[in-house]
Amino acid sequence: MAGFEAKCSKDPSLSRNSGELRNSMPNKASSKFAPPFHPVPQLRRKCKFFLVAPPSARKHFLGKMAAVSVFQAPVGGFSFDNCRRNAVLEADFAKKGFKLPKARKTGTTIAGVVYKDGIVLGADTRATEGMVVADKNCSKIHFISPNIYRYQGYIGAALVLGGVDVTGPHLYSIYPHGSTDKLPYVTMGSGSLAAMAVFEDKFRPDMEEEEAKKLVSEAIAAGIFNDLGSGSNIDLCVISKSKLDFLRPYSVPNKKGTRFGRYRCEKGTTAVLTEKVTPLELEVLEEIVQTMDTS
Repeated sequence: MAGFEAKCSKDPSLSRNSGELRNSMPNKASSKFAPPFHPVPQLRRKCKFFLVAPPSARKHFLGKMAAVSVFQAPVGGFSFDNCRRNAVLEADFAKKGFKLPKARKTGTTIAGVVYKDGIVLGADTRATEGMVVADKNCSKIHFISPNIYRYQGYIGAALVLGGVDVTGPHLYSIYPHGSTDKLPYVTMGSGSLAAMAVFEDKFRPDMEEEEAKKLVSEAIAAGIFNDLGSGSNIDLCVISKSKLDFLRPYSVPNKKGTRFGRYRCEKGTTAVLTEKVTPLELEVLEEIVQTMDTS
């Protein structure tokens, strides 16, 4: 078989269509190897070709296409292009008197498990900024996208990726530096040690859906109660070939307590034996009021 695939960019200087290329092949190759030909519109652009041809026709084709640049598909593996780019950016920032911010670690507990018919993903809902709880009901389970793009920036995050395709359920952990693991159960985040203890104790293959949901919920709860960076509610996502269930919240282990009485003593409850008041003469230079959520 002989054939080609064209990738084109605008260049009016080159005007050859696929019929001309086929007709320029040797007669033997044309009759013996070429598939049925269907004319296509004229390509008035500079083209790059993937060539599939027998030896008898390959040399003839390469001679005709010597002036055309050859497209090379990107090879697999890690690319250091971004590392070089980052070094250039850092040097440029340094010349202008800037420096990159330091990495900030935030807490969470995320987990996933493979069960009989699919996977269950789970997460807590606390988002932190340093030592401050910034959001008590943050959603951490997201649909990624039909298309996956390689991120080109400085953000590094610990991720749990799960889904179901025609070959069955799949569950991966993705570390901030980019390595991946395919596992039957996984947990990431600052509360992952507590969650992993639950998985190692109670996980078993081919669990039913309700068993898997209960196990992931217990693992996230272990992270919530044993890690200050994790907290609030438990969200679950159940993925199988037949359905997708997003349970938000699945459980609320940290309900706000109810006060059943007054904890303030009435004035005069404690006897005052002596009293002395000393006035202070102070000048207020600056007043700063900072609010804090104590609920």
